[in-house]
Amino acid sequence: MRKLAIKCLESAKSLITKDDDESLKYASLELRFCIEYITYSQLLIYLNEVPNETFKKWTPKSIISDLITVDPDADKSVLIFGGIEDKKGIHASKMHFLGEDRRFSLKWANKQHNALGNFLHAPTLQQIEKGEAPTKDKIIHKFDRSHAPRGNAYLGAPAPRNSQPERSSTGGFPRRSVGTMTI
Repeated sequence: MRKLAIKCLESAKSLITKDDDESLKYASLELRFCIEYITYSQLLIYLNEVPNETFKKWTPKSIISDLITVDPDADKSVLIFGGIEDKKGIHASKMHFLGEDRRFSLKWANKQHNALGNFLHAPTLQQIEKGEAPTKDKIIHKFDRSHAPRGNAYLGAPAPRNSQPERSSTGGFPRRSVGTMTI
């Protein structure tokens, strides 16, 4: 799923460089697909925990909502550390940073997915009357915000070790032990 998401992102980047309205609309569609594929990849982690009905859903809001019912932290990013136990059953005194699991928050995914969808429809009569119809600049602005390396939006790139995560909630990343792995 991640490879498909990356392909969609690259396609959107290419389309955005063209100077025509149709390409911008297709770039919006590709970005929506990108968000959906990333959400599907998250769903695959919970294969045995979510109801079968979840696999019929396609909107990030519906899928992430189902994930949250089985794991309240399903839409939160976490830092991952590992270490060798000093004694069996005792947490390691020295932990090493292994990486970061970046996830879309329900709020962010829903907001971006819906906003990009607005560019795929004809403007309403009210938008036309008020001069609020989507313009090339509005679409490009949304595109820039949608794939910017914030929070959980950037694919495949590890966060710098000493960077502060950008989170809409206070407290940063959840810090709790999720168990010990025996090798």
